[in-house]
Amino acid sequence: MNHYPSIGRVGVLALTLGVGGVAVPAGAGPLDVTPPAISRVAVMPAPATPIVPAFQPSDYSRLSAAPMDTVISHQTSRPSEVRIAAPDAMPAASDATPLLELLRDAPEHRDQSRPVSRSLRLDSDSDERPSGTEQLAGTSASSGPNLVAALVGVFISNGDEPGENGGLLIGNGAPGAPGQDGGRGGLLFGNGGRGGDGLAGQNGGNGGAAGLFGVGGAGGNGGNLGGVAPTAADGGNGGRGGLLSGRGGDGGMGGVADALSGTATGGNGGKGGAAGVLGNAGQGGRGGNSSTQKGTALGGKAGDGGTAVLGAGGSGGEGGFAISNDGAGVGGTGGKGGRALVSGSGGRGGNGGTVTGTKDVTYGGEAGAGGKGGVFGGDGGDGGVGGNAYSNDGSAYGGHGGRGGNGGLGSDGGDGGKGGVSSSVKGNSYGGSGGGGGDAGAGGEGGSGGAGGTGKTTTGGNGSDGSDG
Repeated sequence: MNHYPSIGRVGVLALTLGVGGVAVPAGAGPLDVTPPAISRVAVMPAPATPIVPAFQPSDYSRLSAAPMDTVISHQTSRPSEVRIAAPDAMPAASDATPLLELLRDAPEHRDQSRPVSRSLRLDSDSDERPSGTEQLAGTSASSGPNLVAALVGVFISNGDEPGENGGLLIGNGAPGAPGQDGGRGGLLFGNGGRGGDGLAGQNGGNGGAAGLFGVGGAGGNGGNLGGVAPTAADGGNGGRGGLLSGRGGDGGMGGVADALSGTATGGNGGKGGAAGVLGNAGQGGRGGNSSTQKGTALGGKAGDGGTAVLGAGGSGGEGGFAISNDGAGVGGTGGKGGRALVSGSGGRGGNGGTVTGTKDVTYGGEAGAGGKGGVFGGDGGDGGVGGNAYSNDGSAYGGHGGRGGNGGLGSDGGDGGKGGVSSSVKGNSYGGSGGGGGDAGAGGEGGSGGAGGTGKTTTGGNGSDGSDG
């Protein structure tokens, strides 16, 4: 049976618009070029016996304004349907204008973005034009913007995951997770992230370094520890400040040791971070405190201050406290003040830790010395104050004051720190000696010695004063 006796009622329109044709088998009868019938119904398969109303040329003006899709049905048993786009507007026509002339003069719009479908439709022009948001198969609509954002994020971004670095060029480092170092800042601009605090018995993370400009991250605090004869963890070191300009980060505090019995040792404080060419250095972290119900308590040593180039050296941290309810005790040593390399004042020395005991001897912590001033100018840092010592039944000794730092060219030396005070209810008590004054640079004055600490004069004595620089 011949399934293609003619082009059909849609052939003339399809060929005129240039969207395709229908092959006619050999031996087929003459072509039927009767104008197509148009119905305004929703897209659906053509009925077996379509109802074709009389077509009037004036209907073209209503065709372009039809709110619904227009369907041209045909009677082929195996339809090959082509989707085309209708023109934006049809030319005005009189009743005598032939259909082919109207179609020939109309602007041509071909659908280049959609495949051949199972229905021949005259869609509106706006539906068929490719949209700027259309995408190719297998690609993401946001892949372009995401790719650009990801590329920019490599160079400019803040760290968001724990310990993550900032962008290669610009961005702040993220704080570290427990015990983890903080992320570094970008090479150009960016602050270092803070080191994470340690968990029980875990050291604190170091602070992240800054880039050329920025502040170094602070070190994390050391983790606390209890039980029998515990030794708490150390604090992390402060991060370096910006190479050209930026302050160094402060060192983290040492962890606290709280013993049920035995010796309790506080954690050491972290060192202060170095400064850049311009900027001040970071301070040393405080030593961790310690306490024990029965045994010896040892306060943690403080961290030293950081070094500066054209700025002030960092101050040393304070030594940790020590408390023993049935034993001896020693306060933590104060950190040394940081020095200035070229120009700037030295950092102040940290104070020694205070100690309290009930039965045995107690010793106040030694104070830290002041840092040196810059070679080309800068006063030396003052020495720290010695730690105080208290005891009920045993002897008590105050800590020694720290020595003052030497001054640079044309600058003064730092003053010595005072000696620690001591007191004992039943035992002897001796005040700590004062620290000596620092030497002056050429054209400067030496620092004054620190005063000795007071003790019980009947069974003890005051500490000696420090010598002048």
